[in-house]
Amino acid sequence: MIVSTRGRYAVRALLEISKAKPGQINTMGKVAKAQQISVKYLLAIVQRLKKHKLIITAKGKGGGIKLARPASQITLYDILEATEVAISPVYCLDTPEKCPRLKTCETINMWKAFDTYTKKYLKAMTLDKIGKKKH
Repeated sequence: MIVSTRGRYAVRALLEISKAKPGQINTMGKVAKAQQISVKYLLAIVQRLKKHKLIITAKGKGGGIKLARPASQITLYDILEATEVAISPVYCLDTPEKCPRLKTCETINMWKAFDTYTKKYLKAMTLDKIGKKKH
């Protein structure tokens, strides 16, 4: 798995949003400037994050972006699931019906184990831990 620019920027944007004090709302402009992401690109990311219920947005005066739930309840897996086409390390784990070698593949068990280990880490790494802990 290679995390796309969209995925990396989503993590950075959510981390920025999570820094807000209680009652404080972030604007797109603030988040974009702080994380050096274009507002246009951030908007596309925000739409995906909103669709996956990771953030709440409000339009108009006093509007902005905030986390939909506490940072301790948003995992790296949640973020990447919202932004990436696939999280698995190899295509055949996501679409085994399209793999002609699946029944005879000598490496599938290794890829499954790697996938399990990776997803376990991604699900354990919450937004509040990112930046605080040496990984």
